[in-house]
Amino acid sequence: MDIDFYKIPDMGGAYVFEPRYAAINQSGHPTTRPYKINATTDRSGPVQLIRELIYDNGMKTTYFHTPGTNYFDLHITTGSGKDMTLMIWIETSLANRDFYTDINGLFHFKRDYLKNLPYGDNAKLPYEANFFPVASSIFVQDDKYRITVITGQPTAGTSNEPGTINLMVDRPKLQNDDGKGLGYGEASDDHVSFLKYRFVFEKIDKSRPQETQDIDAFNGHSLSTQRLWDTFLYSPISLFTTENVENQLIPIMPTFPCQIQLVSLRPVDSTRALLILRKLVFDDKVVKSGNCRYTDTSTLFTSLQKLLGDLYHTQLTGTVQGDVATSETFTKALAKPFSIASFLVNL
Repeated sequence: MDIDFYKIPDMGGAYVFEPRYAAINQSGHPTTRPYKINATTDRSGPVQLIRELIYDNGMKTTYFHTPGTNYFDLHITTGSGKDMTLMIWIETSLANRDFYTDINGLFHFKRDYLKNLPYGDNAKLPYEANFFPVASSIFVQDDKYRITVITGQPTAGTSNEPGTINLMVDRPKLQNDDGKGLGYGEASDDHVSFLKYRFVFEKIDKSRPQETQDIDAFNGHSLSTQRLWDTFLYSPISLFTTENVENQLIPIMPTFPCQIQLVSLRPVDSTRALLILRKLVFDDKVVKSGNCRYTDTSTLFTSLQKLLGDLYHTQLTGTVQGDVATSETFTKALAKPFSIASFLVNL
């Protein structure tokens, strides 16, 4: 796999990506690169700094990898530029042209690069019209491997050639008026940004029956990638004390089944809190995707009821209190794949 960066002259504004085609070849590949002026390598420590690169535009990229794992992290500190869109260009040996992006971090949707679709008079659908929102992840795969890129910040991406991933990194100092609300020069501020990405590599499990390997039916991450996604976007918060509390620690929340995700627990007023849960579905078509050892939703309900008291069904905003939840209605609310269930609890 090769990772490179390209600068595309951009005539768009805050909302519209409008590349100059003099900087893009016929296949949609940008041709202008930032120039590397310094590189350092350090392979010491449990989390190894593989390489740090500094470019002529002030951008710095740092690669991290923990030995024995199937992923590495890329951190980018953006530099300066004017009317340029900075792109990550990821090229792999995967043969499949299809790619998948997530829908608001909830599940994935299959995308197609439609460069041969008629567009206007004797024209084809342009490169910029094939970008899709990438809220938190994008992946490409064939019948052997899957490569997922988890993004620490929302962006846009596409795959204009088999096995490639193109991701927008930065669009600094865009001075043009694209007719979408911001006038000329109003999007021209240029601020240094710290961006992060995680690259995950998995093998497709060829031992599974062929009908279960249909990648078109894919919606969720594998269990192992979902856990990498969780820890990457929501890092654990560590609390320290100098006192001996070995026998005083108690769990704040019960153990959750691995397919149930705690989305939010927050107050909605002075007397009630809103609990939001989500049902995950894991793709098991990859090798060593992990196992769900605890899947009992009814036991979770009993534990939550013991900790929080009665749970009341509600909607996502928590403004209308419904019937009190039972074990049966709680389980039913979280029965469908990717379903979201909300409950009110009294404080």
